[in-house]
Amino acid sequence: LSKRAKGETMQNGRMPFEHGDEDKPNLRISSFLPDISLPSSLPAEPVPIADMANIFGVTHRTLHFYEEKGLISANRIGLMRVYGQDDVMRMAVITVCRETGMPIAVIQELMDELRKADSQESAETMFREALQVRKRELTAEMSTLHRQLQQVGDLLDYDGSVEEPP
Repeated sequence: LSKRAKGETMQNGRMPFEHGDEDKPNLRISSFLPDISLPSSLPAEPVPIADMANIFGVTHRTLHFYEEKGLISANRIGLMRVYGQDDVMRMAVITVCRETGMPIAVIQELMDELRKADSQESAETMFREALQVRKRELTAEMSTLHRQLQQVGDLLDYDGSVEEPP
């Protein structure tokens, strides 16, 4: 884990920034994230962008997009973008959320809330609440799809029951 996750001292109630994050005040990384399984083949820190993309099955452009949205933050070693353990852990959460179909805006809101988590338990609760909301959304979508499928079936049955003139 990074120094922050190991308990580095907070300053003014906020976690200290990594070098290079000074111009990104909204990228304070929480030391509390939901317990998401990480891929077993994680390389040692820092993780180059190519490895990060391969680990999570995304493109370099997707990682850049997540950076633009404030979800993760890369550092540089020379010209190479690299990620720390905090960003790998955040990317695991983002990936799980995307796999459930959560929109990026919702993931941003969740990650903003997780930054405010004051304990592991509160982070887990926030994550479960977001998943419960998503489950309700998916249930509503399934209901809508079921109704639409029924209507299409009824229309096909109706069209098939009408005899065509000779």
